[in-house]
Amino acid sequence: MDVDGGVSMGISGEEGSLDPFLGRNVAWLLRQRAEEHPDRECLVWNDLDGLVRRWSYRQLNDLVEAVAGGLLDRGVGPGDRLCIHMENSPDFVFSWLAALSFGAVAVTTNTRSSVDELAYFLDKSQAAAIITDRERLGVVTEALATSPGVRLLALSSDDLAGVPDHLQAITIAELASGPAPVGLPLPVSSDPAGVQFTSGTTARPKGVVWTQANYLWGAKVSASHQQMSSEDRTLTYLPLFHTNAQIYCVMASLWAGGTIILMPRFSRQAFWEVATKERATFASMIPFAVRALLADPVPEHNFRVWGNGLLVPKWDAYFGVTTLTWWGMTETVTHPVLSELGLPGHRYGMGVPAPEYQVRIIGDDGRPLNGPGEGLIEVLGVRGVSVALGYLDDPEADAAAWAKDGWLRTGDRVKHHDDGWLSFVEREKDMMRVGAENVAAVEIEGVVGGVAGVAEVAVVAGPDPMLDEVPVAFVVAASGAGEDLVPQILARCRERLADFKVPREVFVVDELPRSTLEKVAKNKLRDRARELLGGQGT
Repeated sequence: MDVDGGVSMGISGEEGSLDPFLGRNVAWLLRQRAEEHPDRECLVWNDLDGLVRRWSYRQLNDLVEAVAGGLLDRGVGPGDRLCIHMENSPDFVFSWLAALSFGAVAVTTNTRSSVDELAYFLDKSQAAAIITDRERLGVVTEALATSPGVRLLALSSDDLAGVPDHLQAITIAELASGPAPVGLPLPVSSDPAGVQFTSGTTARPKGVVWTQANYLWGAKVSASHQQMSSEDRTLTYLPLFHTNAQIYCVMASLWAGGTIILMPRFSRQAFWEVATKERATFASMIPFAVRALLADPVPEHNFRVWGNGLLVPKWDAYFGVTTLTWWGMTETVTHPVLSELGLPGHRYGMGVPAPEYQVRIIGDDGRPLNGPGEGLIEVLGVRGVSVALGYLDDPEADAAAWAKDGWLRTGDRVKHHDDGWLSFVEREKDMMRVGAENVAAVEIEGVVGGVAGVAEVAVVAGPDPMLDEVPVAFVVAASGAGEDLVPQILARCRERLADFKVPREVFVVDELPRSTLEKVAKNKLRDRARELLGGQGT
């Protein structure tokens, strides 16, 4: 994969340093576990309707190799980009790990994407094939109308009706029906292996490129941070197209030799039923899910740890768990900052720098802080190992994110306390966090600004009691704009954006507040959004 020359540092970091994953890749990890513990339970699937299926490490490895062989037989080769656009399912796991195992690049996309967003992802990644489920086939079919490069569509269904005639179509069951191939291509640790699109300050999401080594680093370091062993059973409900589920849950569990308990999505009704029945010991949580569970009594359970980006001591007391709080981003693969299991937590929330990374805080004077204070957090790691290889075909984004000395500019403002702990202050970038999703205001503004009758628009985060933040749009109407301007705006947003990016409210105002240099004073708009939406989230 061409990352357009944006990466200058080799996978081994400093010249002459050893590659920590030489001779290893994701296929190696799967085979190791299958050979060591062939009959140990690896994957448990709960479909929320009562269906439970189980696979051992040997069975999982055999299925992954069979799907890999099926993809190779149908012309998907090493280096090809394979888009996986589907909800959590065993087929997602088989397809994703199969792509990684022979050197294809797994492009995992948000299932809540609009047709326009998915078409962009397919074009940007130059996908050669796509794997999806029947529920998303309609959106995929519309997106493919402008993506002629896709040659193969594999469906997680026995019914291929509705697949465009020009595509080679097959079911995932058919892909897996052949014998495991002899001599799969073996990617090297520096080979690109995955792409995830993440929102930023640009109008379109950027594709973050991970290597084989990134996946193994994430697996090894996450398992260590989370103190995971082969006895752990990881409840996984977060979407597999995101870093959290891929690395903190699945890859960490595979590294530890534990068990993955997979659900299609979070369900308040099913969470405790599945967790107790399957004796779950670890789960990566999000504040939305924890808040939902506060409404129910807590049964006896086996959880030892929940991971979460937010530390609330009263939650630990209520649920009888220990929260491992962490901070990370797609570009850092796993957590450069986290709390320490077995040591007391703090109300500050983020944690302390992890020993596997270097972390610094840049003060307002542009220089690193030597002690406590507030500023922008930066992370130093090895490109293609402990931090991402770079952005997909975007050297300008690489240059903006990575300084010449290798430090990653995260855009998050934090406070460094005198006991070494870090707490989150705000996003320096014009970003918001809607539930578990990062959303760029500029992307929404681009869509709203395209509506006839909109003279000016600014989007900010408004409070929400469950999601923390939701998009709120303030619009100045052009002369002659009709009374149906707000419905037009919302209709365009629903057409062009994923549902979580659609503004919760659109307010038409006479003018936008200004700061120096005539910039929109978004801090004032955020205050106004809090007033209009009834206070702050909890």
